[in-house]
Amino acid sequence: MNVVVVGATGALGRRLIPMLREGGHAVTAAGRPSTRLDALARPGVSVAPLDIFDRVAAERAIRGMTP
Repeated sequence: MNVVVVGATGALGRRLIPMLREGGHAVTAAGRPSTRLDALARPGVSVAPLDIFDRVAAERAIRGMTP
């Protein structure tokens, strides 16, 4: 299953992503652009910069995801 984790760099997201990967899921880690978000990129985890306060950019990012 493809899962999108919004807020991937937060306390819950950082713990949830490894559990989802262990379960065999493909993960899209979405969060504010930062080095913390970039650090989540690894096999099975794609990174999607997402700033929910920028409506146009958020809509563009969400359209590009395949949950």
